Amino acid sequence: MKPLNLNADPQQREAITFAEGTMLVLAGPGSGKTHVITQRIRYLIEEKNVDPSHILTITFTKAAALEMQKRCHQICPASAGAVFGTFHSVFYRMLRTSKTYRNFSVIKESEKKEIIQKVLSGFGNSYEQTRAESEMYLQKISKYKNAWPAQEKEEEDFLRILKQYNRACHDQEKMDFDDITELCHKMMEEQPKEKKKWQERFPYILVDEFQDVNGRQYELTKVLAQKYGNLFVVGDDDQSIYSFRGSDPSYMQLFLRDFPDCRQVVLEKNYRSGTEIVKAASRCVSHNKNRFAKKTEAVQQFENVVQIQSFETSEEEYRHITESVKTIPANETTAVLLRTNSMAEYAAEYFFKNKISYVIKEKRRFFYDITQVQDIMAVLRFVFCGQKRSDFLRFMNKPYRGILREDIKEETVNLEALIQKYRDHAEIRDSLVKLQKQCSLLSKTDPYSGIFFILNGMGYKQFMLKKACGNEEQKRNLLFVAEELLQRAKEFQMVEKFLSFVREYREEFENMQKTNAEPSEGQIRIMTYHASKGLEFDHVFLPQVNRGLVPHGNMLTGKQMEEERRMFYVAMTRAKKGLYITYVKNENGAEESLFVKELKEESIGT
Repeated sequence: MKPLNLNADPQQREAITFAEGTMLVLAGPGSGKTHVITQRIRYLIEEKNVDPSHILTITFTKAAALEMQKRCHQICPASAGAVFGTFHSVFYRMLRTSKTYRNFSVIKESEKKEIIQKVLSGFGNSYEQTRAESEMYLQKISKYKNAWPAQEKEEEDFLRILKQYNRACHDQEKMDFDDITELCHKMMEEQPKEKKKWQERFPYILVDEFQDVNGRQYELTKVLAQKYGNLFVVGDDDQSIYSFRGSDPSYMQLFLRDFPDCRQVVLEKNYRSGTEIVKAASRCVSHNKNRFAKKTEAVQQFENVVQIQSFETSEEEYRHITESVKTIPANETTAVLLRTNSMAEYAAEYFFKNKISYVIKEKRRFFYDITQVQDIMAVLRFVFCGQKRSDFLRFMNKPYRGILREDIKEETVNLEALIQKYRDHAEIRDSLVKLQKQCSLLSKTDPYSGIFFILNGMGYKQFMLKKACGNEEQKRNLLFVAEELLQRAKEFQMVEKFLSFVREYREEFENMQKTNAEPSEGQIRIMTYHASKGLEFDHVFLPQVNRGLVPHGNMLTGKQMEEERRMFYVAMTRAKKGLYITYVKNENGAEESLFVKELKEESIGT
C-alpha cells in the first residue's frame, strides 16, 4: 500500500484526512483541489476501510468526472468501485432504476424544438414567429426549471406554454435535461423506500465545483446526505460564473448555516500562477463584497508578468497580440480569452486573416450568419456578383418597397426590366428607380463605405431598428453588429476581395466546427472566459477589456457586476507566466473597462 502523499500542505492535509461529518473546502485557482479530492477518496478506502461503492463523487462535467476517476484509480486501484458522475448523470441513473421512470429517456434538442414549436403554434403564433421565439422559450423554460425555490411570479401565458410543453414531453416518455434533478427530488420526497435506498448506498458524498450548484441540486444533495451527514464539498465562490443556469455562490454561505457543525478549510496556496498574476487577480476580485475572505499567495517563484496596455484601434490591439504571440516559445501554451462567443469569433477571423495558427473548439455562431449581416452582405453580392435572384429576394423589401416575390422569376434580376413591369404602380416603380441608382452608387465604393451606405443611404439601419419594436437592448445589439461589420470590412480596399475572404473564412469556420483536434505545439487557443474555467496556460491574452464588453452590458445590477468580475477573475487566473490585458481607447468612443481602472488604481501593470 502506497503511503499518503506527504507533499500536501497543512490545509490540504487537513482536508484529505477529514473522516466523518461535513466539510467545506474553499479551493482557489491552482490550489490542488483535484489532488485533495482524489487523495481523500484514497484515504477513506485505504485508511478508513470504507467500501468504495459507498463513495459518491459528483462533478459538473463528464470530462471532469472521467479525469477524476482516472486520477483516483492511478493512486488507488480499489477506487474502481466508487461512483463518479455529473449531477445529471447520477440523478438520471437513480430515476431509471425506479419503476416510475424506468422507460423514460432524455429528450434531444431537436425533439425539444419540435415540441415547443407545436405548442407555440397551438397558441396562434405564425410559422415565422414560432421559429423566432422557440429558442427564447426553451431558454426561459430551462431557467425557470433550475430556479429554487420555484418562481411564482410568471406570466400566465408562459405558465400555460410550460404546462403543455411538460405534458407533451411526459406523453412521449421523455424527460427534459432540466427535469432530471426536480424529478429525482420529487421521487425522494414521495417514495421513502427510494430515498432510504440511495441514502444507504452512498454514506460518503463528495461534491466538486460546489460554487456552481443551483437550488435544486443543493436541496437534493442535502437529502442524499441526510442519513449519515458525511458531505464533503469543494469550491470557490470567486469562480461562480453560471447564474444563467441557476448557480449562486450564496449556497456556500447557506451550507455553513444549514450545517452549523461544518468544518471549513481554505486552500490559499496557488501552485499555478506567478506572484504578480496572483496579486493582480486577488486585488481584482477583492472589489466584490459578497464573498469569503481569502489571502491567496503564489507558491511558484518563477518570472512572471502582468501587462495592461491601451491601443487606438482594435486593429492595432490585435496586431500587437499577433506580434507578441510570435515571440512566445513554441513549447509554451498561449490562450486568447474573450468575454463572449462573438468576440472570440472576431479574434479567430483576425488570426485567420493574418495566417496565425489557432484552435477554437467552442460551438459558435458564424458572425456572417447573423440575420442583419446576411441582409447587408446580400446587397453587396447582388451589386458585385451578378445580381442573383437569391440575393435580391433577401433584401428587396428591407426597407419595404412593395416588390412581390412572384414577380422575381429569373435567376438574374434585371432592375430595368423590373421597373418596366411596375410602370403602372408609381410608388413601387419609383422605389425601384431609387434602388437602381443606389446600386449604381454602391458599385463604386469600397467595403467600408459600401456597408455604411447600405445602412444609412439605403435605409437599412432605420429598417432594422424599427423591427426591434422599441426593445432598447435589441437596438443596442443591432447597432453593435452593424458597427462590428464595418470594422471587419475596414481594411479591405475592394468589395470583391472582402466577399472572397468571407467565403474562405466560412470554409475554415465550418471545417473547425467539424473537427475536435487538440491544439498542436505553438497553436493559440481561442475561447470564452466560461470555456476557459478549469484550464491553465503559460500565457493569457485578455483583449477588448472595454466598457460595455467587459463587464458585458450596461446598467448592471450589483449582483450581475459581481459575477462579471468573477468571470474576469477566472480568465486572469488561467495564466501561469504572462497575463496581458489590452483595451481600445478613443475608437468610436471606446472607454477602458471598470476592471482596468480598478487594476490601475492598485498600480498593476504599465
